[in-house]
Amino acid sequence: MKKKLLVILSILTFSLMLISCNKEISKPNTEADLSQDDNIKQNDNIKTNFEEAKDTQSTDTDNTDVVKKENKSVRLYFYDVVNDNIIYYDDTIEVTDKAVTNALVNALKNPTKPDVTPAIAKNISVTSAKLDKENNIFTMDFKDNFVSEMNLGSGSESNTLKAIVNTIGYNFKVDNVIITLGGKPYSSGHISMNDGESFKVSLENVIKLD
Repeated sequence: MKKKLLVILSILTFSLMLISCNKEISKPNTEADLSQDDNIKQNDNIKTNFEEAKDTQSTDTDNTDVVKKENKSVRLYFYDVVNDNIIYYDDTIEVTDKAVTNALVNALKNPTKPDVTPAIAKNISVTSAKLDKENNIFTMDFKDNFVSEMNLGSGSESNTLKAIVNTIGYNFKVDNVIITLGGKPYSSGHISMNDGESFKVSLENVIKLD
């Protein structure tokens, strides 16, 4: 009888040990699965954050690319070669991103009145411009191809420069305009300026076009 009880107790003890082992083995597997799930969730969050950042960056870029245009009433001066006069007319020009100087130069390249000779050749551009209201001076720098592109005689050069200077001076409300070419004082075969020397705005004896 005692032998039977010992056998039964041994069997029960062995069974309990097996069950306990199975539980311990399964526990690490469960923790590994949870850890893997956490990694997946973290990756999903990273992806979501990246997409949000990308959308924000795109929005900022779009805002900086917005071009602002406005119309501005101006007065434009030109040299009338035939009658040897400085002429002018009032016009409205389109200004992009507040670049008034570029807009004025483009208007002097493309007069809207018939039979008016452009004051500036098409291949010439402004590299910089600065208004010094306190000292009543406007400084503008053209590319160094100015003289070769304009190809003017002495009389034409002087009056064409006067037309350009009057246009800048009148619209920016200054009396002195410094023109440099490639960062250096204006110099051609006919006119040479010293460093810091300005052209004077002269609005007398000019003729208005109807």
